[in-house]
Amino acid sequence: MSESIKTSRGTLSITTGSEGPKHDPYGFIEYHAKGKGGKEVTLHQGLGDYLKVGQVRLEVPKGKSLTEVFKEETGLDPHEIERWHAKRPLRCKCKGGKPQLEWTPGYPGEHFLMCRKCGDILDSTFNKSEIE
Repeated sequence: MSESIKTSRGTLSITTGSEGPKHDPYGFIEYHAKGKGGKEVTLHQGLGDYLKVGQVRLEVPKGKSLTEVFKEETGLDPHEIERWHAKRPLRCKCKGGKPQLEWTPGYPGEHFLMCRKCGDILDSTFNKSEIE
């Protein structure tokens, strides 16, 4: 699932999904923002963690984390992108009336914000500490 929001800092997006074998999938989250020179910067956290600027994967210097390099490239911390997304209005497929939202567990560590009326998944989280 990919969600984008236009902000004063440009278009910020978060993509969530699963990767790995079908019998043992892992959740992932990707943060996308415009970086220096206008290229898209992607921070991927999941089965494998990496950072891409445009189509090129960056090597992270020793002593730095992927999050630190992402912030250097974009001027944004991934948590800032999450805060922008948390402010957006949630919309589902329900026609008329308010959606009935509830958090539902998925695979171990995954949780989905789902509308009980239409079954639409509006948000998801992944907690690594639940599986480690």
